[in-house]
Amino acid sequence: MVCAQRDGQDQPSALSADNRADIERHIQNDVLHTDRFPEVRFVTTKVTEHADAYDIVGDLTLHGQRRTITTHVRKQADRWVCEVRLNQPDFGIKPFSAAFGTLRVKPELLVQLSLPVS
Repeated sequence: MVCAQRDGQDQPSALSADNRADIERHIQNDVLHTDRFPEVRFVTTKVTEHADAYDIVGDLTLHGQRRTITTHVRKQADRWVCEVRLNQPDFGIKPFSAAFGTLRVKPELLVQLSLPVS
């Protein structure tokens, strides 16, 4: 689920549709600069198989910067799931701040992926 959080707790009703649209616009224009960097690319360089899991190493290009990342992908019911921690400054991204600093996004983000098993 994608929603606002406070002290690590999901707050699903904290944002209106207008709030979410404003956030998306800020992410595109002020954080990721999608007009200059329209593509995010991940190229796998190594895969190590385990029982119902894989360790995957690859190069992530984001915001015009390429970094090597590693993730552990595991089968969970009928899905493949993984988590990747990204440090925004590693990719030349200044963490978002608004309302004179009262609203801030931490530099480190946790990206969670879930894909159906085909």
